[in-house]
Amino acid sequence: MRIPAAYSPRFAEICDVIGKPIHGSPSRTRAETAHDANEDLAALIIRLEHERRQSPGDDLISRLTAPRDGDKTEIDLRSLLEYVHRHGDRQEAQDTGVAGRPGITSGKLNLEEIAQVCWTLVVSGLDTAACLIGNAVAALAAHPDQWQALRSTPQLAGKVVEETLRFDPPHQFTLCTPTARVQMAGHAVPPGSDVLVMLAAAQRDSNRFSHPARFDLTRSSQPSHLTADDSVQLAISLARLTGEAALRTLASRLPQLHPAGRAVRRPGGAVSGFTHLPFRTSTTA
Repeated sequence: MRIPAAYSPRFAEICDVIGKPIHGSPSRTRAETAHDANEDLAALIIRLEHERRQSPGDDLISRLTAPRDGDKTEIDLRSLLEYVHRHGDRQEAQDTGVAGRPGITSGKLNLEEIAQVCWTLVVSGLDTAACLIGNAVAALAAHPDQWQALRSTPQLAGKVVEETLRFDPPHQFTLCTPTARVQMAGHAVPPGSDVLVMLAAAQRDSNRFSHPARFDLTRSSQPSHLTADDSVQLAISLARLTGEAALRTLASRLPQLHPAGRAVRRPGGAVSGFTHLPFRTSTTA
């Protein structure tokens, strides 16, 4: 979104609050903090949206603000909005009036839609990034030879990200709805049916990947991961960039990284990650 430097500290606080998953019923203090963060994020987006209309750039809000003319970007944004409608916070969507609009209804997004897209990216994108980094660190800890390879060559951080997306992806499955009758594994699936696609299982397909249960940075070809759907690509792209930077930094600055207790997986299966992943570190090799 290209947040101005003056707003960066508060934006970081907002992301820290609303980007964290909530398990169970939140406390009153937590609910009030989250409400304040959402209000501040909405105000920031409104301010940035007005600024970008006057002086557009190449950032996300400028792209969301610009009128569409039937190009591919409009299709991508329609997919993103449909994802927001399906998976965003239902009450928040109801409050902003977004949920009732099935996609882009005019040549440009309105302010409520822009705010909802940015809010969803903060929640979904940061959560995906945090899970990706945690899953990568856990996999590296379980495969010391791969951690040593990253320590020796921090530029392998991108390969770690891609192999983690295959080996232990944050998004384990997705729900697809065919618009026409299709054949799947010998079964006819009528249009409008819900099909649960197990992404994590597909990434362990031995017909596609050699030694699929092995976490291996030396895989010679790009694995062409299955992802949730096109509308989640911005969140996954954010996770890729964040994950690569974080892993490169860990390998360069904290070469000694050792488990320091029992890791605890997140409950549920929609997003795979950890609620507790203790490590002890040292700055010396």
